[in-house]
Amino acid sequence: MDKNQMNKKKCVNSSTSKKQEKTTYKIIVLGSGGVGKSAITIQFVKSYFYADYDPTIEDSYVKQCLIDNQIANLEILDSAGQEEFKPMRDQYMRIGEGFLLVFSLTDRSSLDETYKFHRDILRIKDCDNVSMILVGNKQDCSRQISPEQCQQAARYMQIPYYETSAKQRYNIDEVFIELIRIIRNMNEKERALKQQHHHLNKKDNRNKKTNAQWYLLTTRLSEWVHQSISGCKKVNKNMLLLLIFMAGAALTLFGLRYFVYYKSEWIAKLYFKLNGIKCGITKYILFINDQTSFTYCEKGIRTDTKPSLLFIHGLASNKETWIPIVKDIPNTYHCVMVDLPGHGETICNETYTIDSFVKALKTFIDCYGLVETNKPLCLVGSSMGATIAALFSARYPAYVSMVCLLAPPAFAWKLRKRSIVQHRKDSLLLNDYPKLEQSYNELKNISSPTLILWGRDDKLYTYFGADYFRSIIPNSKALILNDCGHFMGLDQGKKIGDYITQFYDKNCPATSRISTKTIS
Repeated sequence: MDKNQMNKKKCVNSSTSKKQEKTTYKIIVLGSGGVGKSAITIQFVKSYFYADYDPTIEDSYVKQCLIDNQIANLEILDSAGQEEFKPMRDQYMRIGEGFLLVFSLTDRSSLDETYKFHRDILRIKDCDNVSMILVGNKQDCSRQISPEQCQQAARYMQIPYYETSAKQRYNIDEVFIELIRIIRNMNEKERALKQQHHHLNKKDNRNKKTNAQWYLLTTRLSEWVHQSISGCKKVNKNMLLLLIFMAGAALTLFGLRYFVYYKSEWIAKLYFKLNGIKCGITKYILFINDQTSFTYCEKGIRTDTKPSLLFIHGLASNKETWIPIVKDIPNTYHCVMVDLPGHGETICNETYTIDSFVKALKTFIDCYGLVETNKPLCLVGSSMGATIAALFSARYPAYVSMVCLLAPPAFAWKLRKRSIVQHRKDSLLLNDYPKLEQSYNELKNISSPTLILWGRDDKLYTYFGADYFRSIIPNSKALILNDCGHFMGLDQGKKIGDYITQFYDKNCPATSRISTKTIS
């Protein structure tokens, strides 16, 4: 590196700053606790490595640098990573001009946290284009996240990605310098837009004379209408008001019909999203490789003594359909809702068959680390998701401590016909329906306690299927719910959640040893 390049990165004294224009930039360093935010900031500002971990509440630093022959005053705020300081972070996001989203290459969960920071920044700024850089710290340590997963996260956020080492001072200066360049570039674009708007305003002023003539014409017309109405009889006034009211009502009804008929999916998504936010459900993304990533939601606290509850949706559905059930389950239960491949926001380049879903579910569980040596899972499935949960429990019994099946399909010849053209995945799975009876022979291998729930008013799969599954699954119990159809969460969400947690408390062991032996 020659002297000219070194001069771009070195700090300058106050005498030099008088000769050039100075600009202040507010930089916010964000990330979960323990990722090395303070170490990066101190290494950049003071050029030494701070090895001790001391949870930060709020530290601010100022540094003056020469970047691309322009002086920059950097006001750097090292934010708190703990969740209890979220209101403070929101305030920082409002005042910040540029953001470093820091995660640790040794901790997969810290990368997931950057998605929340990225989403919160865009929400608070109310803008899709904010100056941000994704920073993977602790590059000198044994990494748990592959470079491909990091690059995929950066592509998803549409921001640059750097790997750093605060200990070895690797790429520390580069990330701050690049962030300043991004801010400057964005500021130049904003100034160009303002100049363009100013030019358009001048053009509009030249047209004011023409617009004034139209304004005079419309004013006289409105006066003429008012005089005409005033000269009419009272009954005609009432009739006119009635016509105006009827026209407004017709437009309102037309708008409602349009949204209900053409935008029903949008309304449902909004309903589930608002309910999810209200009850504390958080969305995450688990990257497996460049072709596969799982999107899932979590609610509740994961502990070392209680198994997690994993919820599996049915065909042409998604993880949000569990919200009416999960929202009333206490936070002492750790609930995970995952999108199956080809559904919701999960990405997976595989054929959509029941067996592929079972394998994909195992991949998600293993990569997430849901099953540990002291707590197998509790699986809850609805409709075809119940079939997937049942077959998974039969093939991987050591992974499961409890199963809850909500109206799984029985034999293909007993299924009621339904429209499948609205969702392409249904047609891909249609060939799997005749294989269900053969696959269900495996259900006798389920060793975990099993709860079967069915709605008496189910119009898709008759509730007599509950007796069929109870007859082939050992240690199973069936309950039929009145005033409940196939979409049980929408009809009896709280009651379903109560049945699941009661069965969980009664049958789930606090600890259980996991074996690697499975049934092929």
